Amino acid sequence: MSSWDESDVESLIAALDAQNYEGRQAKGIAIPLRGPGVAKARFRERAIVALGLLRDVRAIRPLINALHDHPNVSARAIEALSKFAFEDIEHQINLALQNGNEYIRENVVNVLAKLGDRRAVELIVELLQRDSSRVRSAAAEALGQLQDVRALDPLIEALKDNDWTTKAKAAEALGRLGDPTAVNSLIRLLQDQHFISSGKAAEALGKLQDKRAVEPLIQSLECGGVAVREVITALADLGDSRAINPLVSQARNGSTLAARALRKFNFQDGGKPLIEALSDIDVKIRTNAAKALGIIGNAEAAAPLIQALGDRHFQVREKAVCALGKLGASHSIERLREVAAKDRSKVVRQAAKRVIEDS
Repeated sequence: MSSWDESDVESLIAALDAQNYEGRQAKGIAIPLRGPGVAKARFRERAIVALGLLRDVRAIRPLINALHDHPNVSARAIEALSKFAFEDIEHQINLALQNGNEYIRENVVNVLAKLGDRRAVELIVELLQRDSSRVRSAAAEALGQLQDVRALDPLIEALKDNDWTTKAKAAEALGRLGDPTAVNSLIRLLQDQHFISSGKAAEALGKLQDKRAVEPLIQSLECGGVAVREVITALADLGDSRAINPLVSQARNGSTLAARALRKFNFQDGGKPLIEALSDIDVKIRTNAAKALGIIGNAEAAAPLIQALGDRHFQVREKAVCALGKLGASHSIERLREVAAKDRSKVVRQAAKRVIEDS
């Protein structure tokens, strides 16, 4: 890009006027027309980038106006405004927050978050408490980014919002704040019927590392809550032994994520029940147990998996072969060669051959 100086500011501001695009030439930013809408937007993007570099206060109001432009243009405007000092843009920001257009107010909040100045916290809290759902959601996210303790109580209150997006953003923000005061409110949000807000509550509880969350998370998992993946991840993050049996149950039923979570626990507690499951009457459970043992990756599972190569169902044998491959096939190579040559299932033979080739 060409160099810019203060003499270019007025022409760059003029370039932001979408109604007067044709014929305008601002140094270094003119581009060929390839579809009027796209070309005009790119033209304005380049002008905004230049204004952000110059940081001339004359550009603040036009940049704020650009917050309700083509998405690419408004993103550039957010970036440009975030380069100004808070005291330089505070007055215009306050005026913009009186604007009836919620898209402008939303992007003003995004500017304040990117600016990272904690003097904006009280202003954003006010928006969280009174604005439209779109702006409330943006405000909750911004407060999480600013990580100021003054936002704690308003964010906890926002968990009761009637908008699921705002609740989800508030939960995420509380996870970032890391204050255990929010635990009980987040536990209540676990029961929310929207899977995203419930899931964000689970994620936050995992980050807060408070043992009060363990039993409610287990209950959510066992009762078929709407955010199973997030609950499993939270239980793994908490690392409490009470979660082992519920996670084993999930792994027996085919959950790859639960099997991964069990890697964080002692194998004697989490792996042994899966070894026992290799003898279960249900072929699906035996199959899932073999798969889970491969994911956990503990060498103590090798001998039981080798034994499972004699299972009467090919699905179990195939998963046992793959699991042995993940454990490192060197200690079972002779048995795998036998399987590759003699197993009655082509699927199992091919799986064994792949493991041998990769070993």
